[in-house]
Amino acid sequence: MKQKVTREFSFHYPLTQKVVRNYRIVTERVGDLVVEGTAYFNPAVSPFDTENSRYDVDIDFIKWNDTDIKPVIEVSGMLDDITEAAIRYVPSLFLSKPANGLAA
Repeated sequence: MKQKVTREFSFHYPLTQKVVRNYRIVTERVGDLVVEGTAYFNPAVSPFDTENSRYDVDIDFIKWNDTDIKPVIEVSGMLDDITEAAIRYVPSLFLSKPANGLAA
């Protein structure tokens, strides 16, 4: 049985808010949160597994202007959305790269 493969990751998560402009609700980008953590890949799990246990993440930091705001994010309820975005991001970390370093 193969063990899980781990990789460190960091990505930008867009922080947005809904505002009313000219009697319309629009989404306005406020900035980016920097999400840092560890990604796990379990090669023993089939890529067709519907339980999504092939990839997992541990988020260590969520930074806004170089300040860790993870406790605030946990209280606000946004952590689930950010974790879901991280799980969508991490498969790209585990794709095999060609030996010559050039994209296929």
